[in-house]
Amino acid sequence: MPFATPGFLDASLAAAARRVASLALSGPLAMPLLRLALGRWPETDETSRFRAGLRSPAPAEPALLRGLLAVPAARQQVADALRGPVFAAATGPGGSAPAIRRGLAVLHIEKTAGTSLGRFLARSIPAAPAADIFTALPGHLFSPLASGCATNPVLQGHFDLPALRRIGGDRFTITLLRDPRQRVLSLYRYFRARELNGLPPMLQHAALHAARRCSLLEFLRHPDPHVQDYLSNAYVRRLTGLYWSGAAHDPLEQDRASALAAATDALMGLDFVGISEEMPASLRLLAAALGWPAPEEIPCENVLARLQADPASGFRSLPVEALTPEIERELHQLTRFDNVIYRLARLRFEQACDRAGPALPRAA
Repeated sequence: MPFATPGFLDASLAAAARRVASLALSGPLAMPLLRLALGRWPETDETSRFRAGLRSPAPAEPALLRGLLAVPAARQQVADALRGPVFAAATGPGGSAPAIRRGLAVLHIEKTAGTSLGRFLARSIPAAPAADIFTALPGHLFSPLASGCATNPVLQGHFDLPALRRIGGDRFTITLLRDPRQRVLSLYRYFRARELNGLPPMLQHAALHAARRCSLLEFLRHPDPHVQDYLSNAYVRRLTGLYWSGAAHDPLEQDRASALAAATDALMGLDFVGISEEMPASLRLLAAALGWPAPEEIPCENVLARLQADPASGFRSLPVEALTPEIERELHQLTRFDNVIYRLARLRFEQACDRAGPALPRAA
């Protein structure tokens, strides 16, 4: 008899253990296990399918998973579980029953505290991604690439709402909004501080180069549509998918009233809207809307300050440029429609705070 090496013994023992486990699962344990998966006692045919799946010789899948996938009802539950947890959206104005949503979708607009929101969600949902994918790409460039994220329990990234709806299905959809003027200023300072060394060429987009080369006023007036899609009424664009880049004319400017109306409808159709300046209250309201306990710790982070404090991060410390009357006028022009959206978001937020009562922590 050939000498049995330790590796051979380990493999043999593992194979034997798998066979024993498969036989045990397919015996008297089959019905209780399948009941746990289905939430009910299985039918006779379902139990037979489960046992046949357990005994299948397919080596690529664990025995329990083989058994579940052999039962149509359990197979659907496995597929649903991969899409994320179930949430009940708020009851509509007509008093209808809450809509059921599976999984979360986050409309993360740059510089609106989306990183803090992502960390909160990553702590609360198993397998939730802790950060956006392709975080440096704007929505008008990122949205076509987002289909690979569809199986994540939390779908989040710098893409627009139409892409979220198309890729993410009927998820519980949330966003945070910030004072539009402050968002644009923060975006410029973030891009301007970014070093290009080591940054992949695909992430070195037009707005990043423009911020590094231009003064604040020059940046705000930059003629490139790829830059303006970041700056000019970005809330309206992300809610509607109306981008200037790649088009002969800016679709937002061609029909302003329709664009604003569409953005308003899209905003009101979101399941939750928080306010970046009110992160403690926003995250507690979000937890209540999702049926979670109130968070004990609120992740609030100044991303740029943290990066600038780390010499290896690739972000420089730069002086803050003073705001002139010309700059203020440009900021007003670039955010005139976003200001309407932000005021509506704040009104919705204040109404939610009033319903929550005086115990909700508020910003001073």
